[in-house]
Amino acid sequence: MKIAAAQRNLSLYDLADKRVEAIATQLRGAGLLPKGGRGPYAPDANEVEIALFTIAVGAGGKVADAVETAMGLAKTVDADGLQLLKVLAHAVSDTDKAHSIQCVYLFPGRPMARMALRDGLTRHFFAPAHWTAHGFNPDAQGQAFAGPIGFIGGAVLDQMALDFAQNQPAGDDAGELS
Repeated sequence: MKIAAAQRNLSLYDLADKRVEAIATQLRGAGLLPKGGRGPYAPDANEVEIALFTIAVGAGGKVADAVETAMGLAKTVDADGLQLLKVLAHAVSDTDKAHSIQCVYLFPGRPMARMALRDGLTRHFFAPAHWTAHGFNPDAQGQAFAGPIGFIGGAVLDQMALDFAQNQPAGDDAGELS
């Protein structure tokens, strides 16, 4: 999927096209999005890169902090040890998985995330060390938070997955970020 297509999708849901473009520039500068030509010669982004871009835009906050914020949130894990970045990357690459997500609340200052699923269940994502803390209660964590909250709506993930499926050559495997 071309980054420009992801930018268009994210711009539909973000009021500032320039902000989305500036976040892409920040991620490219950090080596987290592919660089290259324009138009049909632009490099394709894999599902992990698209998921990270979505986290960066959804988290809100200052553009200058986009890389640090996105990476902090991307590394959060659920109770099973699955990273938020990997879960969202799978959603980008699978329309059924994307459709199962109603929304994702991002708490960039913490970092933590809460994923509401269409079946009524909720997945919580925290820094790995939080899961081992004595008396840790994931359900209480979002209730004890004050500060900015980012948001990724399920329709954003649905559209990303549809576009990714249409533009993905057969047989491509998931990418990795270091």
